Amino acid sequence: MTQTQTAADFVCYKYDATKYIRPNTLCRKLGLTVLAVYACDRNRAVHCCSLTPAYELVFLYYTADGPGYPENDSDREALAEELMEFGHNTEPEMYLDRLREENIVKEWGTEECIDEEARDELVERVTDYWRANPPL
Repeated sequence: MTQTQTAADFVCYKYDATKYIRPNTLCRKLGLTVLAVYACDRNRAVHCCSLTPAYELVFLYYTADGPGYPENDSDREALAEELMEFGHNTEPEMYLDRLREENIVKEWGTEECIDEEARDELVERVTDYWRANPPL
């Protein structure tokens, strides 16, 4: 992978992961949409076995949305545990060739990254913050 730009511009990005969820889960039974939420640097394109640049997405967590969202605490707790289990079992690394603006949930802002080590520290700081303070 090669780095093409040095300024970091992080966004929180959602991706519909419903089709990857087993059919016998609570999410599917309630008719919810399962969203995988990622952090992504819009200014950092990488090349993975291709001449076409792609965006690297760092997994944050899963969440669910839809009209069938449970009303009572016990069902919400069961849903939260199920989503947590998805995250522990499959933390998907993802590369996209295009970011859709409608899927951007929150912007972190632009910060200068002098080198790769500074960028790695920034990725860790951004992902830790968004995991502790979910924007969705």
